[in-house]
Amino acid sequence: MKSGKFICLWIALMLCSTLMANKVTETLESPSGDRVTITYDVNIEDGVAVLNFSSASKILGPTYARKYNKLEEVAVVFFDHIGVYSDGTVFKGDDIKAFTVPASLRRKSTSYGYYLVQQQPSISFELIDDESTILSIPVFLAHYERKLHYKVFASCGELKVKIDPIPATKTTAVQPTVTQTSVEIIEEEVESLSETDAIAIKRANNIVELLSRQKEYPFEEYLTEEVRALRKQRSEVKDDNIVKMIDDILAQYDVKEKAMKAEYDKKIQQQQQAIQDSIKKEQEREAQAVKAKEEEQKKRNMWMLIGGALLAVLLFVGGQVMQTIRNRRTQRSMMQMQQDAAKQAEGIAKRKAQSAIKSKTNQTMNSVEQKGKNALQKSVDKTMKEKGNKRISI
Repeated sequence: MKSGKFICLWIALMLCSTLMANKVTETLESPSGDRVTITYDVNIEDGVAVLNFSSASKILGPTYARKYNKLEEVAVVFFDHIGVYSDGTVFKGDDIKAFTVPASLRRKSTSYGYYLVQQQPSISFELIDDESTILSIPVFLAHYERKLHYKVFASCGELKVKIDPIPATKTTAVQPTVTQTSVEIIEEEVESLSETDAIAIKRANNIVELLSRQKEYPFEEYLTEEVRALRKQRSEVKDDNIVKMIDDILAQYDVKEKAMKAEYDKKIQQQQQAIQDSIKKEQEREAQAVKAKEEEQKKRNMWMLIGGALLAVLLFVGGQVMQTIRNRRTQRSMMQMQQDAAKQAEGIAKRKAQSAIKSKTNQTMNSVEQKGKNALQKSVDKTMKEKGNKRISI
């Protein structure tokens, strides 16, 4: 009888927690391989939907892992408008988009215009009608450059948040009998169970519900805290059936955690290997570039040496040619000077000879003329003497 009541209690708590638990964990990925895991929940009450963000983890791909190696400086961010923000924060980047509010919702609260998910922001919407709607939120990764300055470097796609007020209203209307029976069973069992056992059952139920929604590792923080608390509380539980149930649930948790952690470690190892391969390739490219540059520098130096040697040879040969030309010109000039001097001397000698000949000729002619004059004078004088005192003057 007690086991049957325990099973009913388990089913009742499972139904109640299904209605209450609405935390969602989604993983987004950018084209460059960056992964962002966001945990959020949507609470709907009195016509108001409140979107609460509880955590955000990120793993950078090989493109940016080396450039932004400090993850604490990388923020997961989304926007409700683009442009100037009231606190003076500046976001630089291409293709930054803000989310748009569907027609079935109306913004009830606002912020600076941007939301850093790691700060666990909340956004409130008024429900215009009872229609289910999807709120698409573009999510980005931004690096903190300096105070109030961020650089958006990756787009991780859109976070699809389903806001559906209908299940909350239909659950009570469609299943009143189940809810009422569950409450009666709970009230009946609470009388026979201690407070510790009841809390343990509820916590175990929460773990089952949360564990069923985990699609990847690491698990959300709330689940790990619940498991840690249940492990600690197990020693305080007195009912053997409840202890067995707790052991089964913890065993399921351990198996799933081990499997998903192995898969996660494998992915991380692959990503790290990809990063290492990328770094290695980059280093090889850099080494090849340095080597090519060194080879090019060696070739340049060799050609410079060859060019310098050729230039020296050309200068030497050119100098010798110019010296030969100058020597020949000098020789030619000296020969010309010698020829000119010889010609001048010859001319002088000729002139002197001609002058001497002319002088000698003149002297001879003068002598002959004088002799002729003298002979003529003697002849005249003789004739005059013969003719008397008559004087003939020539």
